[in-house]
Amino acid sequence: MARQLALWAAILFAIALIAAAVAPPEREPQAPVFPAPGAGGAPAGTAIDGTLPASQPLVATVGSVVRLRIGEALGDHVVISGLGVRAPVGPGTTDLVEFVADSPGRWPVRLDPSGTQIGTVEVQG
Repeated sequence: MARQLALWAAILFAIALIAAAVAPPEREPQAPVFPAPGAGGAPAGTAIDGTLPASQPLVATVGSVVRLRIGEALGDHVVISGLGVRAPVGPGTTDLVEFVADSPGRWPVRLDPSGTQIGTVEVQG
């Protein structure tokens, strides 16, 4: 019985060695590569700064970086649904929201959960 157990252990060990030798080597993870902005977008480094609340829309072009300073926010989130932006503002935060304007249109900027509209971002294609 002990011989059979030793034989099975030796066979399993040999299979493990063969599997380790055949398995592909582990690769180091690589950083993701994102495509460069196309010629149709804004020039690299274009940034638009604005302060909200505001009565006039903040105008940006597709591909530009938009930086919004938010005032009068008491523990809310800024939401720009059409651009997929949701960021905390208020006590304990910098009240600065930064994103890339990637979809043309006129997008309302609201505070959540109150739903108060504090401005508009207009992205021109």
